[in-house]
Amino acid sequence: MSVTVQQAARTLLSYIGVTQFTPQPAGSQLESCQPGDLDNVALALTQALHEVHEVSPIANREVSTGAMLYGPAAVTLDVTQGSTTIANLTGYAARMNGGTIRIGGDDQDNELASQTQLARPYNGPTATGVAATIYGDSVTLPSNYSRAIGPLWLPNQFPMPIADSLEEFLRLSGWPMVVSPDGRGDLSPLFSFIRKSVGRPRVALALGAYDGTLDYVPRRLRVAPLPDQNYTLAFRAAANPPRFTRADIVSPLTTLTVSGSGGDADQSYTYLCDINGYRAFLGVTRPGYAIFYAPWASAYVLASSLTGLSAAPASYWQSGAVTSPLGGYSNEGSATGTVSVMTSDSGGGAGDPGTVIPIVDAAVELILIPMALWRFTSTPSFRNSEAKPGIEKQYRIALDKLKNSRALTAPRQVTYY
Repeated sequence: MSVTVQQAARTLLSYIGVTQFTPQPAGSQLESCQPGDLDNVALALTQALHEVHEVSPIANREVSTGAMLYGPAAVTLDVTQGSTTIANLTGYAARMNGGTIRIGGDDQDNELASQTQLARPYNGPTATGVAATIYGDSVTLPSNYSRAIGPLWLPNQFPMPIADSLEEFLRLSGWPMVVSPDGRGDLSPLFSFIRKSVGRPRVALALGAYDGTLDYVPRRLRVAPLPDQNYTLAFRAAANPPRFTRADIVSPLTTLTVSGSGGDADQSYTYLCDINGYRAFLGVTRPGYAIFYAPWASAYVLASSLTGLSAAPASYWQSGAVTSPLGGYSNEGSATGTVSVMTSDSGGGAGDPGTVIPIVDAAVELILIPMALWRFTSTPSFRNSEAKPGIEKQYRIALDKLKNSRALTAPRQVTYY
């Protein structure tokens, strides 16, 4: 049976005395999760998984995949001389980003950064409806791939190498050289914008494509010459291990739908935080009011503030003589009405989302968890300094096992029957 992120998280949390994801009542001898604990556990598990992937053989994270190299597409657009901004680009598709664009009026090729941006300023006359051609010489890899593994393959063609450097890419592409005063052939500094040749692609280059709107740097493959028609590109890619969050440890708490007396029904309360052993849900349709869930009593408490939370969970109140958004309530501590929670969410929010750690079970117990524990000790959530020496020893042993383990080594030979 596969090990889930929640199961691994329970092991890490046990080292700081936390055995339950739900908050514990005041005075309980059991530790409650503090703000940030689950986030730090998720980070430690992510770091450990990435370390396992870095040390283990590349074959363990290879996937067979592919992409389309699109031939030339005729478009029109509005351009302004000296500007990278464009408008009214016809036939645009997101896959075109990064591709070479050849715009009428400019004698150098450009690149399409987005639907409204070029990579460099347009050097032709300002005009509208200018004819242009976009080539599919750039492929953006999905976010879960760290890089392509060469060679690449076109149907019924020789393998296409991934150049080791920009210089090799330019040389194999057949792009022009600039002769320096001492007679050496240097590479053109405008390699991305010169008039490129069109034909069957024969070489590729791996590039980063920084995008400030994303939390990662996309990887791209650029091919040369520019594709003269549509081609199917096949290759293998190194998959990134997943990044875990607290949502992989416990099911997120949903918004409560609540009704009370006085016909005030279907009021929305959304989860805010854990405090004093309660889970706090803040009013959305009626801001300023809160419902507190007591997990040890499976009961809800209505209040307008944190005062009075020492009262029995069976009592529902509204402080002072203010009218409750869920009906009429008397002074604090008196129960003159009830609250009906109309959702299947118990308020506990501790269900297992079922996210599986994507390595063999034995490696989780013997390697991943000790490595994650060591990472966890460096976070503010780790409140057990006496355990650090033993955890460090476990980490060293696990790292040695990882480097010498055959469990994570790709098979060299497979017999098919």
